This record gives sequence, structure tokens and C-alpha cells, in this order.
Amino acid sequence: MINNFPVTQTRSVGLDSKMVREPNPQVDRELLFDLKSGRMSPAAATAPTLSSATLNWDGVLVEEHTVPSVEVNDVCPVNHLVALCLNSDVELEWSSGGVGRKLMLQQGTVSLIPAGCIHSARVSSSCRYVTVSLTPAFVAAAANAFPNGRPVQLKCIVGGQDGFLAGVALALRQEVEKGRVGRLYGESLATALAVHLVHHYAQEPVELDLPEGGLSQERLRAVLRHIDVHLAEDLSLNVLAETAGLSAYHFARMFKESTGTSPHQYVLRCRVERARLLLQVNGGRVVDVARQVGFSDQGHLARHFKRAYGITPEVYLRTEVRKRRLAA
Repeated sequence: MINNFPVTQTRSVGLDSKMVREPNPQVDRELLFDLKSGRMSPAAATAPTLSSATLNWDGVLVEEHTVPSVEVNDVCPVNHLVALCLNSDVELEWSSGGVGRKLMLQQGTVSLIPAGCIHSARVSSSCRYVTVSLTPAFVAAAANAFPNGRPVQLKCIVGGQDGFLAGVALALRQEVEKGRVGRLYGESLATALAVHLVHHYAQEPVELDLPEGGLSQERLRAVLRHIDVHLAEDLSLNVLAETAGLSAYHFARMFKESTGTSPHQYVLRCRVERARLLLQVNGGRVVDVARQVGFSDQGHLARHFKRAYGITPEVYLRTEVRKRRLAA
């Protein structure tokens, strides 16, 4: 959890659903609600240098920004916002709940600003940072991993250290930078992040309800059948969890207990194996096979194919063609 910096005293606002819609992470920028104007606007004045908006992650938006300065007054985020500072010696003036302070952010500093947390902030120097925003609905779904089932209110933390949050934020950023990842891995990382937030930063302490054992045979068969039928599609962790009738967090843990691997790794293995069979039986172009089994492009398939079999799909295809000619 975040250490070395006290929890801020904050006030928050409940956003009327008739007035403010929850942003669609597939389309929109991360938004702030301005209390004075009653309007929403992007959290950063400039466009992000990196964004997950086109990756179709459900309830999750990752952005990277490099800005010359920051100044916002009496605003609050629409979503729960985790911010990771990527450069050092960034002087932040922060005010929330009638308490103001100055602090120096360093590389790796993490802040958590819950949805509805009213604040003002000012940075006068250049700052580079990554934000991971989770919709309240996404965090509420993660809270199903806890037995009390109460609505989750998160603490506001500014300028702390949390290796887990920093690591997940950087991992998500790396996946966005690759630009060819599916929903399954991104949503898996974000689910782990959401559970961590609820477990460590809920205003009222909650205990994690750890699942025991794996999936029932019936649930496992249903999930494996869904993966097999929809393998070429951009599979979602939430949809797989719904197929099993579980929260995303419980599903991921129980699936790994049953299969020995994470949902993301299992799907990758299935795609590589199906690609191998298609190349063996039908031949054809590697780029077409990659799309048929759910990889974003030929390079994505090649990387995982070589990891599994020690050779590229092209070499494997030539070997199979040679075998067929010799057998003819």
C-alpha cells in the first residue's frame, strides 16, 4: 500500500447521473468535472502522447501525458484516478477539503484521486505522468471479491509510494505502447489494480474473500467452450467471468487453479496451437492465419509462435510444405 504520506482530508461530490454520464473509455479522454461551470473537460489540456482509447478495454483508460504545467481549481475526476509520476523534482501545490500543502513529486510517486474528490492543483514545471482511470462500475465489480458487498469509498492519497500500483501502471502503459494487445490482458491487470485499491485504500477496512479451489467442471467446460468458439475475437475477461457466473477477480484466480495458467496465457496458447494446425493442414499466408486465430497481426503471432515452438510460423510453414511434397 502507499507509504510515507498521510491521507488527505477531502470532500467529494456525487455526480448526478442525469447531468453527467460516465465516460466511455473506448471513445473519450479522461474527464474532470468543474464545479464552477458545471461542465466536464479533459483532465489534461493537451492530447495524450499515449492512450488506450482504441484498445476497447472495458471500464479502463490509460493515458500518458507530458505537460509544461498544470492548473485546475475546484474540479473532481469522474472516475477513480491513479497517477504515476515519470520524472523527478516536480513541485505540486495541492488543496482539498480546505487543506493546502506543497510537496515534491519524484519518479515513481503514486497518487490516488477517487471519483468525486474535489481538489485544486498546480504544477509550474514540466511533468510527465501516466494515469490509469477506472470507472466506478469497474471498481464496484472488483469489490464483489469482498464479502460485505457494501459500496466502496476510496481514500485520496497524494505523493506516496506503492510498488504494486506503480508496477501495474507501468505494465499497462507498456501494453498500450505495444499497440496490439487484446482486452483480456489489459482488463486482467486493471482488475488486479482495482482489487488492490479496494483492499488497501477503502475508507472502511474490508477483507478480501479469497476463493478456495478451482472452477467446477460445469463452469470450466462453459468457459473453455466460449473461448474455443470465440477464439478469433477480442475476448474480454469480464465476459469470461460472466460465463462462469463469477466476479472477474474470483474467475481469474479459480481459472488458474483449474488450468495452471491465467486466462490470458491460456488463450494465447490456444491461438498459437490453432495457428499451427491451420498452417499444417491448410497452408496459406501467415498473415491470414494470424487474423483467423485472433492475433492482431503477423508479428504478434510470430513472437508467441516462436516462444512456443522455437521457430517462426514462416519456417514451420515451409517445413510442412516440404513434407507434403515428399509425401506426394
